[in-house]
Amino acid sequence: MQSFSFSSIAFLLRFSRALIRLHSPLTSYSLQEKLLACSLARKVVVVVLVGSMALLSEFRNITIFLVTRSFSFFIRTCSFIFKTFVVVVQTWLELLKTSVSFHLNIFWTTSMWIIAFVSLLGRIVVALQRERQLQQNLQFLEIEFENVLWERKEFQKHFQAAMKEQKVVELMLDELEMIHEKATGKISHLESELHKLRNENLRLQEIKGKTCWQT
Repeated sequence: MQSFSFSSIAFLLRFSRALIRLHSPLTSYSLQEKLLACSLARKVVVVVLVGSMALLSEFRNITIFLVTRSFSFFIRTCSFIFKTFVVVVQTWLELLKTSVSFHLNIFWTTSMWIIAFVSLLGRIVVALQRERQLQQNLQFLEIEFENVLWERKEFQKHFQAAMKEQKVVELMLDELEMIHEKATGKISHLESELHKLRNENLRLQEIKGKTCWQT
């Protein structure tokens, strides 16, 4: 195609030179030469038409090639851009997922540590309160135990005093029994004496009555 176009261009150059010579006023041509020039002109027109058609066909082919090539390049570029976008989006999503999971793990771990620390503080506070309450209960029990010991000592003192009083009362009872025995002995002795006196009085009254009857 390119060789045909080059040959047609060379032919057109030669034809233009012949036309210039034909129409030049310094030269005179015969009828045969003029006819030859006309036939050459017709051939030139045909060649020009054929060349123009060939050029149009070549331009069309080049245009189609360029369009298809540019369209293919555009499709490849779009495909590359889309693939790159997909890869970038997937990478970004993976990074986002990794970052979110990492931050969630950090948040979860931190929350667990905070909850454990707060619960530990709560347990420590509860243990301190229980220890304080136990100390208060222990102090109260110590006070109660001291009070019980003091009451026990007082009770022992009272018991010892009561034992002493009991011994004194027993001694007094023994003395009273001895006095009672002595008193009962004296009473029985006095009763016997009284009985004797009564008998003596009766005997004297009888004697006195006998003497009165005799007189």
